[in-house]
Amino acid sequence: MEDTYIIDLFWSRDETAIQLVDKKYNSTCYSIAWKNLRLRSKSEGCVC
Repeated sequence: MEDTYIIDLFWSRDETAIQLVDKKYNSTCYSIAWKNLRLRSKSEGCVC
């Protein structure tokens, strides 16, 4: 899925954009949080 499509959804205030961002970037965001925090609960809290 192209990021430009997701951005267009955000601009049109379509809540589907949030779900698509979560699906596409959740693991990347969690990985970054884990590398900095080293605590599962806090890492999940940052991503959620």
